[in-house]
Amino acid sequence: MKNRFLAGIFLVSSATLCLELSLTRYFSISQQYHFAFLVVSIAFMGYGASGSFLSLFKAHESIDRDKFLSWSSLLYSLTILATFFLCNLIPFDFIKLSWDKGQIAFVLLYYLLLSIPFFFAGLTIAFAISRASNLVNRIYFSDLLGAGTGTLLVLVVFLPRGDRGVILLISFLALLSSFLFAWGRSIRFKALLASLMAVEIVLFILAPSWLSFRISPYKALPVALKYPQAKHLLTRWNAISRVDILESSAIRHAPGMSLMYDKELPPQLGLTTDGDGLSAITRFDSSQDPSLEFLSYLPASLAYSLVETPRVLIIEPKGGLDVLSAHYFNASSIKVIERNPLTLSLLRKELAGPSGNLYHLNKIQTVSAYSRTALNQDKGTYDLIVFSLTDVFGASGTGLQGFSENYLYTVESFDRILDRLSPDGLVSMTLYLLPPPRQEIKILATWIEALEKSGLDPFARVIAIRSWGTISYFIKKSPFSPQDIPGLKEFAARNLFDLVHYPGIKAEEVNLHNMLDQPVYYNLTLQLLSPLKREELYRDYLFQIEPSTDNRPFFFNFFKLTQLKTTYTVLGQKWLPFLQGEYLVSLLLIQSALIAFVLILLPLIVLRRRDPRKKKVASRTFFYFGLIGMAFMFVEIIFIQ
Repeated sequence: MKNRFLAGIFLVSSATLCLELSLTRYFSISQQYHFAFLVVSIAFMGYGASGSFLSLFKAHESIDRDKFLSWSSLLYSLTILATFFLCNLIPFDFIKLSWDKGQIAFVLLYYLLLSIPFFFAGLTIAFAISRASNLVNRIYFSDLLGAGTGTLLVLVVFLPRGDRGVILLISFLALLSSFLFAWGRSIRFKALLASLMAVEIVLFILAPSWLSFRISPYKALPVALKYPQAKHLLTRWNAISRVDILESSAIRHAPGMSLMYDKELPPQLGLTTDGDGLSAITRFDSSQDPSLEFLSYLPASLAYSLVETPRVLIIEPKGGLDVLSAHYFNASSIKVIERNPLTLSLLRKELAGPSGNLYHLNKIQTVSAYSRTALNQDKGTYDLIVFSLTDVFGASGTGLQGFSENYLYTVESFDRILDRLSPDGLVSMTLYLLPPPRQEIKILATWIEALEKSGLDPFARVIAIRSWGTISYFIKKSPFSPQDIPGLKEFAARNLFDLVHYPGIKAEEVNLHNMLDQPVYYNLTLQLLSPLKREELYRDYLFQIEPSTDNRPFFFNFFKLTQLKTTYTVLGQKWLPFLQGEYLVSLLLIQSALIAFVLILLPLIVLRRRDPRKKKVASRTFFYFGLIGMAFMFVEIIFIQ
């Protein structure tokens, strides 16, 4: 009996951690990654509320232990399914937050609904500890062992049925725990549990659509599928992503392609990750395929006229356009770093034919890892390192990445990349223009400071060109030679690209083809290349463009509180771009603090008023466990980093 009791605790804890991690995937897919971190606070909210409930209502002390645990774990299982179903019906839309204040109420509803399963999970664990204090060490052991197992389970629960199976599997674990707690109870109750298990097994086999994660209609996948003759081809899952392949007339990916190219692009398939970030997979038969001529009209192709038959490293190409370009321009070897192993698997298997068996070429080596990790471990040197621009729909002014840590776009990371270049090696990086300029300028500032950190003069090592919609930077380890410049000028003139910077550029050479009111990129580049003017620019510029570092890796956080009013005016009096980074976090923190006060602290205040003798003890207990919890979170965050 003791073993069944501890096994039930183990299953509840496993289900809870697996649910918590699966909900982070749910929010990343259904909305934006911003809301994934809410799951931790939601889980703590439910657990805390369960403790307050047990403290307030003493009637549970007279209830049979196994009866209480079997019912609480059963309710835990049922509320997992019920709250997920209800959350999928909530018409919350992140984009509407900027003009529809009612959307904040939907966030509150998410909090309240999703905290219910965690309430019953916490109720089960807390009640078990209170009623079996003689086994507290074994209960803690089973609880922690189950939690660790749950974090491992999330690696596999998405594989059998994807999103349609994961919630059922977690609910089934909770049902099993209820069955173990009810071992000595009536046949009728165990028959109820067996019937529910049978229903969940049938649902798992049938995988009904109502179990799917709802995707925001503003994400790239649903948008692309609304185009005429669009077709969804397949969906694959792993623990870290959902990858979809589709056909759509929306997919026309050739970033910054010269307006001098007047032919059709080859057919392209679309690839999305978590329903967003649409990337293109270009169909071709061989590198001699005439339809690949468009690659010569891309701004990024300038790199292959500056270095011949290079050894190339390509960072996160997703659909593989830059890999195809490297092959087309006769790279001697190509190494690909792609963080998602599922993307590489699809390109090698199901999509090998449409992508010309590109990833089966002997000269192509692939590494599945986070880019910064792979770069830190890489001991090789390369003639060309390419940062891929993969998003078909281009830059967005919404600033949705503001809270995202990016350890690839830091001074220390760029310094490491410079170390991986051969003596005459080159970095190529193309970005979409995002007026008013911010990410394009911040990237350049980061490269300039990385060059200076390595003791290199950036003025002689930077070339920049601009198309109608992109800007491309070419950063060289050694100074660009006078022999490089005529080819650069000819390439730009032939493709109607504008020169932004090269060593010795003159003001009359810029802003000739894709004309702006002012040569803003040329002017900003000159300011960044001057150490004195650079500091003034950092201080006075509308946006935060000072380079990110490993200690503050929020590259996409551009907004300054001191420039809030001016920025609001410049961005067309729209609040959506501000719903990022600390602005969004502050809003959600206030909301979660209010909910925590109502569900956790307020009941404890009521309890203290009932019995004033507990006031002093309660205060000590609150601060004691509060400090332990704070220390726990600090340690957890450090290990996350």
